Formats: sequence, structure tokens, C-alpha cells
Amino acid sequence: MLTRIEVSGFKNLRDVAVDFGPMTVIAGPNGVGKSNLFDAIELLSLLVQYPYREAFRRLRSDGGQKTPLRVLFPPESLAGGHTVRIAAEVTADVDVTPPGQVVPRDPRSESPSVPTRAERFRYEVEFRVNESDGDTSLILSEERLVSLDDDVKYIWTGQVRMPVGTEEGGQWEEWVEDVDVVFVLQDTSPSEPGGDSDPVWYRSGFGIRTTLGDSRSGGGGSRAVAAVAAQMRSWRFLSLEPSALRRADDRDEEADITASGAHLASVLYRRAARDDSRVYQDIIDALAPFLEMRTLRVVPNGDYLELRARIGDGPELSARSLSDGTLRLIALAALAVLDDGPSLVAIEEPENGLHPAKMGGMVELLRSMTKARDGHAGQVLVNTHSPYLVQDVMQDHADDVLCAVPWRRREPDGRITESVTFNPLPGTWRSKRWERSDDRPRSSAPVSRSKLFAFLRNPSEPEETDAWRCAFIGGRRQYRA
Repeated sequence: MLTRIEVSGFKNLRDVAVDFGPMTVIAGPNGVGKSNLFDAIELLSLLVQYPYREAFRRLRSDGGQKTPLRVLFPPESLAGGHTVRIAAEVTADVDVTPPGQVVPRDPRSESPSVPTRAERFRYEVEFRVNESDGDTSLILSEERLVSLDDDVKYIWTGQVRMPVGTEEGGQWEEWVEDVDVVFVLQDTSPSEPGGDSDPVWYRSGFGIRTTLGDSRSGGGGSRAVAAVAAQMRSWRFLSLEPSALRRADDRDEEADITASGAHLASVLYRRAARDDSRVYQDIIDALAPFLEMRTLRVVPNGDYLELRARIGDGPELSARSLSDGTLRLIALAALAVLDDGPSLVAIEEPENGLHPAKMGGMVELLRSMTKARDGHAGQVLVNTHSPYLVQDVMQDHADDVLCAVPWRRREPDGRITESVTFNPLPGTWRSKRWERSDDRPRSSAPVSRSKLFAFLRNPSEPEETDAWRCAFIGGRRQYRA
């Protein structure tokens, strides 16, 4: 689970700090920067999968044309005056098998039953960015992973004398002193602090990958590093596109569902073959609050797989003939019922294609993704500009809402910079934490409910009325005939 993120120097995010719970709904108008926060979170996931330059370029690509580096940073970062800094606090399951012990295999499972312990970590990464002659350079300047649990002391950060340069015949060409590094005790479990295992260290900026993304870390390196990397790698980001959902899959396709929803048919087909088609009925049941779906299946059609559904008394239709809203609902319901889903799902504008009267059902569907599945609790992040969805969330869970607030300021050199903060509402757990803090950063300060009023005002109301204002500020919805 992701519990906190801090971002600065990325897109329009400057000194942003956000705390997350099991479900977080970020409300705000279009273009304010809600998606930029999701991009920063996705970047952490990409950094453990690809070389870091490639990770930046894969943002918003969904397997298509890659993003130019220069559009990801503010002008001051490109000029070399600022760095890109991201810090995240996560909870990850660390393997606590004692060294030398053979892990027993569950005969009902394809993988060993590995004993784990949930631990809290803080991961920090910093890049230097510079643009010269049209070329954007990106250098990993610092990386750090530390434990946040007082009783777990097997991760440190610091400076040591270590070899750098290129490796030839097992020898290093040169040595330098006082290089920022991350170093951990290899295979030392929490029950054995200060064990006799040899330390493992990595130089920040060495090679083309981060430490979390280095294959050495995921293999024979630290269990803690591997656990945090696995946690971030499991995160999923959705911006569903009907065109991708309509596309048929190759029968041999084994890819996972992408951000646009591509490969949904393949995933459901493989799951149905494994679970005797129960997954289809589970999705139909999850969609009951929205539409009367009689059948749902994925069938081979020549060399391709085709998603088909029957709504009400109508004929069975292929994905090519289903509405945009129906396709999006099927994709969200599929994620909600898959028992081995990711630990975090970030969804952009789930209300698209949905009637306002059905927003309550959408909130319940999203909240169902936070329930424990396969022994692990889920987490849902949503960004939205729908007044109806936010009102439904605020009716009983105002703690789950953050307000995206744009702001402008004049820099010492006279330039005007724009940014965004993600602020809680008064009386919520985030605002209480801010009140107890010593520094009380602006980015975490609570904002009054009236901040959301202009954005959330019922669009059918031609004018603001005191009665509706009082109803909203009281935290309840009020619909009018």
C-alpha cells in the first residue's frame, strides 16, 4: 500500500505532499494537475521495471508513441536549476524465511507459500535534469531506501568508500571516496538484526537503472529491496479507452490489462479457462446496480478472442457494438472481482459514460476494490471532475476526498510559476495530522468545504442558492426535481 508521496520538479508539481488511505478521491476541474500526481506515482512503478530514462518516456504511452522527456519537467528543471525529487512511503510484505530454510510448497498453489511480514519503508529518488542543444539529459543523483519500523534495523543509508567505473575481468578500474549509496544487509531478517550476512551496496547513479530496478536487487540482493520493488511493480493505472476495449485479442496473447483497457478479453478468457467460467458471473453480479446483463463471455473467433455480452432482452453483441459506458463498466467490474488483483489501482475519471443517478453504485464498486483479496488489502486512487461522484463519496466518507487547488506565485527572478496542492477537508484524519505537525506545510493544509462549492454545484442549478449551499456544506447531497 502507498501511504504517502512527495513530489517536486515534475510537471507542475512543486513541493507536493499527499497522504493516502485505502480509498482516495481527488476532486478538481480539468487541467489543474490531478493526472500529474498519478503520473508521478506511475513513474515509481515504471522505475522498478525499466531503465530510468525509458521509465520517464513510457509515461502515458500505453505501448504506443513514447513521451518526449522535455515535456515532463518545468523550465527551471530543464535549465539545471532544480532537480526532480520523489519520495514514497509504502507498506510491503518482506520474506522472513530464516536463512537456509526450505520454503514449503502449497500443493494447491503454483508458487511456494512464503512467510512474510508487513513492513513500512520510505523510498527517495532524485534526478538532475538539463537541456542543452535540444537534448535532455537525465542523471540519477541520489537514491535511498530506509525502514520506518523502529524494530527493523536492517536498512541504512550513508557514504562509503567503494569501487566505481567499468568492470573488466572482475576488476574495477578506479576507486572514489564518499559516494552516496544505498547499502543493506543481505538476507538478514527482522528476527535477526545485525546478522552475519555480508553487506550489499550500490552506487547511486551507477548504470542505467535505479537500485530497485536493478535485477541484482530483485534476485540475490536484499529481501527488503525486492519486496518494495514487487509492491511498486504491482500498481496498476487506468485511463480506459473504448477503442482499446473493443479491440479483439490474439488467441495466444498473454499480456495483462493495459492502462487503456486493452487485452481485457485475453485476461478474462484465460481466467475463465482456469476457474470454470465463474469469473463471468461474478462480473455480471458486480454490474447489477448499473445494467441488466444477462450473459457475458469471451469466445474464440478464428485466430482472435472476442468479448460478447447480452443486455436485457436484446441480442448478444460483440465488444464492437457495446456502448462506451458498458465497456468501461465491464473493465472496472473485472478488476473488482479478480481475486489476485494489484495492491493499488489508480483510475482516471471512472464516471465517464455513466448516468449521474448511478454514481452511488460506482462508488460502491470502487470501494469493493479496497477489500482484502488473496490475503492482501487493496487500495484505490481516483481522480475526477464529476460533482455527482464526489458528492456521493462525501455523503459518508469525507475523509476520502482531497481538493486539487491550483495556485500561482512570483519567483525571486520575477517569473510567475503555477502549481497545485491536494488538500483535505476540515475534521478529516489528514487535517488532524496537519494540525499536530510542527511545520504545517501549505501543501497539506485543510481547505473549507466552500472551496469545492463552485466546482461541485449541481450543474442543473442556474444560480447558486443559500439552501443548496447549506445542504452541501453540511456534507449531504440534495437533489431537486
